[in-house]
Amino acid sequence: MLWVLPVVIAGQGAAAQASTLNTAQLFVSPNFSGGSGPYQGLDNENGVASLSGSATGGFDSSGAGTSLVNWGVIKLSGDAAGSLNTIAGGIFRDELTITAPGVATGTLGSLTFSLIVDGNLDVGAVGSSAAGWQLQADLGGGAFDINAGGRQYAPGLGGAYVGTPLGSFSATVNFQFGFAAPLDVELTASAQAAYDSRPGMPTASFDLAHSLYWGGIGNISINVTAVAGAVVSSASGTDYIGSFAPVPEPAAPHSGWPG
Repeated sequence: MLWVLPVVIAGQGAAAQASTLNTAQLFVSPNFSGGSGPYQGLDNENGVASLSGSATGGFDSSGAGTSLVNWGVIKLSGDAAGSLNTIAGGIFRDELTITAPGVATGTLGSLTFSLIVDGNLDVGAVGSSAAGWQLQADLGGGAFDINAGGRQYAPGLGGAYVGTPLGSFSATVNFQFGFAAPLDVELTASAQAAYDSRPGMPTASFDLAHSLYWGGIGNISINVTAVAGAVVSSASGTDYIGSFAPVPEPAAPHSGWPG
């Protein structure tokens, strides 16, 4: 199971209820005293939120992490060595309103939204270490429409990846035309390094620096009939209709290829 960020419990408060809010979170905690001690950070912004920090502890423990959040994008990275936990998190919240020509306010419709999560989890060959991630997302309020995550274990803990593969995630939800629907997207990543009986330095890391991108909105319909001319607006001014994921640049032609 992934850890819950202590800074989430202690720091968000009433500000988290704002209709538009980006939150970056970072927690780097050594398990033994003897170094700098823990780092804990929280940044709430009506715009780009970002954090970076590091910490050291006893038994040569060290770790660092970063979190950068904007509407539609969350980028996380972190590492841990020795006996230490690094947890980074990002949350973006907004309100989306869908309208369409000739469709009365309050009409019940449905849509599909998607998110793309990519990156790497890595654990060393020694120690009882693990790295993981978790995605939760909701459009419209209530329970999360998307809930996915996974965890990579070191060989000493079985060496397996357990959970959902990274990739694209979608959910179909109901909404009312002309009324604002709350959007809440949360991504957390963790690295836990811990010694065991084998000699060597335990390590764990997550590189989700190109991690979460809004994947767009599609299939706007009424009673499974597609609605023409639908417009998606948001409280933040962000255009959520299309994907935010960068388009890969085409590979340069090999010098030996014809043409």
